[in-house]
Amino acid sequence: ERRELETSEQGTINFSQDGIKFNVDNSGLTHFFSAEELKELLKSFSSVDLCLVEYDLPKFEAANRGYKEFRHSFYNVLAIK
Repeated sequence: ERRELETSEQGTINFSQDGIKFNVDNSGLTHFFSAEELKELLKSFSSVDLCLVEYDLPKFEAANRGYKEFRHSFYNVLAIK
């Protein structure tokens, strides 16, 4: 059963059971677009390089969020005007 995250946990990922945490809310500006949307939005740039980043959360962190497995996927974007 999935449990609701506490306010203090939202945006935080536990990478080890030793208490190593990373708050993704503090990692920079984030928007959610598909590759096609990014290419369209950045078509005026002379160079656009998209790099798909994927990683699986540790099993205990996925379970903490109510899932057997949990994969994060996002694009890192390098755009040159």
